[in-house]
Amino acid sequence: MSLTVVAGNPIVPFPPVGMIKSGSQQMTSNWQPVTNWIADTTFPDSVVTGSNSEQLQIQGANPVATIQVNLPFAGGKAGLQGISQQARVNVNGTRVYIWDPVSTVSGTFAVTTPANVNPGDRITVEVICSTSIGGVASSVVANGDTYVKVA
Repeated sequence: MSLTVVAGNPIVPFPPVGMIKSGSQQMTSNWQPVTNWIADTTFPDSVVTGSNSEQLQIQGANPVATIQVNLPFAGGKAGLQGISQQARVNVNGTRVYIWDPVSTVSGTFAVTTPANVNPGDRITVEVICSTSIGGVASSVVANGDTYVKVA
């Protein structure tokens, strides 16, 4: 009986990471990153980066990672021609998920989506809200259940 040993990089467990929204943020009529996140201390390897604390930095490689987003919004008011909100998830600026437009003044963008991630990758969430005369754009709500997690 023979034994084969393959040398190479050791397999390092993938450390899950997460961020929690701090403070509410009104959407605008242009795509904008959701900002002012803080590291989720449930996951000790979590690092939030970016000039406006808008990026979750990945700490390990995982070709079958899952990105979980829970993004409640509220406070909008439909104008004469209604209101429309939308959100998307990016890895290093490349879209990995986009929600269909939502025409209610409050709700939650929630998803668990697969992604291939590597150390140093950055996860961002962007939002947009369109409304017409008399309307008020909705805000992303930081209610303790507004988060991004990658496992």
